[in-house]
Amino acid sequence: MKERVNQIISSMKSFEKDTYDQNELIDEIFCLEREMVNIAFNSEHSSSAKLKIIDVENHLEYLNNECGEVANEQLAEFKNESRNLCNYLRAALSGRKGENRAYHNLRHSLTDDGIFIRNLQVRDGSLLTEIDMLVITGKGVSIIEVKNTKKNIFIDREGNYYRNSEYQRLEYNIAKKMSLREEIIKGILENEGYPDVPIQSIIVFTDDSIEIHNDSDVRTCFLGQLSYFVEDFEDRKTVLANDSLDDLGEILYSYRTSEGFPIDFDIDSYKMHFATLMAILEESNNNRVADKVVIEPEFVEFAEESCRIDEHEKEIDIMESLKEILLSRYTWGVIGGILGAIGGAVLSNRGSGSR
Repeated sequence: MKERVNQIISSMKSFEKDTYDQNELIDEIFCLEREMVNIAFNSEHSSSAKLKIIDVENHLEYLNNECGEVANEQLAEFKNESRNLCNYLRAALSGRKGENRAYHNLRHSLTDDGIFIRNLQVRDGSLLTEIDMLVITGKGVSIIEVKNTKKNIFIDREGNYYRNSEYQRLEYNIAKKMSLREEIIKGILENEGYPDVPIQSIIVFTDDSIEIHNDSDVRTCFLGQLSYFVEDFEDRKTVLANDSLDDLGEILYSYRTSEGFPIDFDIDSYKMHFATLMAILEESNNNRVADKVVIEPEFVEFAEESCRIDEHEKEIDIMESLKEILLSRYTWGVIGGILGAIGGAVLSNRGSGSR
């Protein structure tokens, strides 16, 4: 079984790097999903249907039930990890969808000329961060964090970010996160000869039906207010000429890095649990199928004896058939002789009469 586990893991080529940016991460999760579908089902069926991880779960659960629940513990562990991975994927897809909405909304609603840089991942020394969207206008630089959540949000005075559902859950300190980004952008611009460019941070929420309670100094708004917030620096004065906007855009873009971030999920452990579960169920299912076609020795002896009886009965049937044939031939021979004699007598009488 260990050999089969290693064989399954070695066949899975997804997540071979240590770090990924957001778009790479989404693509890699889909790649992992396709690999699992192809292993759990045969490739002919999986290629023609849009099967997902949940379909793999259901298939393996069915096999486990058919095999007498031989892998309950492994199945439960795999299903729990699959749930966490799917939540991770949904969050990434939701984030990308929100970022697209914010970008298109701002492009059409912004009155000032602007330079847009999306998913800007930058490093300044030991500091590494990814900015959803950075907008450069004549008023300054806006660092925009996009939230596509459907949960009510509470941000306390220290900048701790809570998402409310059945209970209040702390996500992280968003004030420190935004402050770090401002520090990195400010340091880059100072190094490049732009020490006085105004910089602000904005958190935009794409769903205006939720409630936002913000006690911190971080600015928050809904999507329809974003263009106003981008243009609303303290004195609303233009401090950058249009040619400076292009220069700043090129400078900041040149600091872009493709290092990526480590995924906050143990992919190796997930692959191992999937491969182990598959190997257990494959072995158990093969044994189950083999048991259905095993012929017991007693049955073999009975079958051989039956064959001998059948052969003997066939010999008797053949002898009886030969007797019937011989008898029929003898009977028809006697009848033929009688008919011949009668015919001869008739012809003889006719001959006598004619003379």
